[in-house]
This record gives sequence, C-alpha cells and structure tokens, in this order.
Amino acid sequence: MTYVVDTHALLWFLTDSRRLGRRAGRILDDAETGTVKVYVPVIVLAELQPILEGEYSRNTLPEFLLKVDAVKGFEVMNVTRRHVERLRDLGRIPEMHDRLIMALALEKNAKLLTADAAIEDSRLVDVVW
Repeated sequence: MTYVVDTHALLWFLTDSRRLGRRAGRILDDAETGTVKVYVPVIVLAELQPILEGEYSRNTLPEFLLKVDAVKGFEVMNVTRRHVERLRDLGRIPEMHDRLIMALALEKNAKLLTADAAIEDSRLVDVVW
C-alpha cells in the first residue's frame, strides 16, 4: 500500500504532535523504517513555510527538509501538468493546494493521510487518519 501525506499530517509527524491521528502516525512510523512508501507532494513542503513563520517559528524549513530526507519511505513528488488538469474534477474541494495533493493521491492510487474533513467528506480519495 502507498500513501500521500498532507501538510498538517507531515508537520505533526515531524514535531511529534499528539494532534496526529493514530493510524496515520503508525503509517508514518513505518515509513521511517522503509516498510511503506509515502509520497510527499512538493506543494506540502512549500505549505510548511508560512506555518513555520507562525505557530512553529522555533523551527526552520531547512530543518524540516532534512527530517523529510531522513525518512527512508518518503518520496518527494513534484506537481505536474497532469495534476493541474485534474483540478476541475476535484471542484468540491475549495482549496487549490488540497486539490493538487488529492490529484497526486489519485494518480498513485494511494490513500491520503489527512485530518481534513472536507477531503474526507468528499469521498473523492481514500483517507486514513
């Protein structure tokens, strides 16, 4: 099984936050050992920057990128034209970044690690939390 991680799931995993869902946490722990593949959309990494300028200002993006690089089962994925072409199909989701993350999950036939209720309620992708 493969997975795609969204921004808050990745943030909460990297900061050992209790806000991370139990099932998602187990999957991300397995990614550390390389027993599962988790795609990290590059848009997720970009979304970390403003978060790190606010509530998590004690951390820096370069620190987080090093942590991402250290996880054996993580693979950073670029957003491509194919993902952009799927945005219209995911119109029930208001946030464009979320649509791009969902498009990558659909392309990879992967489950999405997210706490986003709008994404889960849409039933457009399989969600694990």
